[in-house]
Amino acid sequence: MRRALLALTLASASLAWAGPSWAEEGTAAAAPAPAPEPAPAPAAATGLRLRTPLFVYFGSDPLKILAMGGAHLRDVYRADPSPVFDGAYLDGGLDVILTPSNPGFRAHVEWMPIAPVVLKLNHSALWYTAFPRGSGHGLSFARTDSDFSQAVLQARSGEEESLWAQRTVATLVLRAKAWRISGQNETELAGWWVPAGKGLAWYEMAYDLLILRGRYDWTFMDRLVLLFEVWKMEPGWSLSVGAVNEYVRALGTHMERDRVGGAVVFNPGAKLLGAQAPSVVLMAGGTAVHPNRVGSFWAHVVLSAAWEPWAAGP
Repeated sequence: MRRALLALTLASASLAWAGPSWAEEGTAAAAPAPAPEPAPAPAAATGLRLRTPLFVYFGSDPLKILAMGGAHLRDVYRADPSPVFDGAYLDGGLDVILTPSNPGFRAHVEWMPIAPVVLKLNHSALWYTAFPRGSGHGLSFARTDSDFSQAVLQARSGEEESLWAQRTVATLVLRAKAWRISGQNETELAGWWVPAGKGLAWYEMAYDLLILRGRYDWTFMDRLVLLFEVWKMEPGWSLSVGAVNEYVRALGTHMERDRVGGAVVFNPGAKLLGAQAPSVVLMAGGTAVHPNRVGSFWAHVVLSAAWEPWAAGP
């Protein structure tokens, strides 16, 4: 079902990028005037610029609070009247991850060759601090099928380990829009390295599953979001509502999680306090598939923005 919805959304993308329709002027009593030429779409400013992105996340089930910011160089190398090709860019930089349980550093590369496609690759070094909070961050388990229900995680508070872990992530983002309907499908393959220690499995906090430790392990994630724009105002203000489905599988332990829910996306202006296209995303729903938490409620709020303190221009 998710794939059919995505295919329908992508197939209709050309409607969104064709631009506004134009009606010919004229009457039966007078010779028709030539149709007005469409106003050219404003092309993106090309050139190299420094970006300082900020990402703040609040999540439940499991509880997590995270802030990430850094410095990126972005080269916008194409300006085109067509929104499909306009603003193509290559971006790379370093980020700092701040959270009580596993802060760290991230190197990130991102490429948007055309508007519907974004490719991302990043590598993170994460320090598990052994901060005792009862939510499972930094816990190991004896077996790959161990119980890690919320009661177990809380009961084992204080057993968290302190160590450095590595995570490499490759992501493909497909986007489309037709009229007020938009869709985005994000597919991610993440490789994890957690040093050997007590137990065979490690609690992976990002997707609430167990992964193997002492060897390289992988997680696969696919997230589909479909939105309907209910309100829009220039310059850049908008409010969209819709649905989300997120599927995750840990390849080494064969564990799965599937979530469904609703989504609200608010964009408060093209530039707010100097930020480029800030956004607020709220998602909430229920867990359909999970080893321990079927039917549990989950929610998260994401705040994101970016500033450009310097630009070289074309």
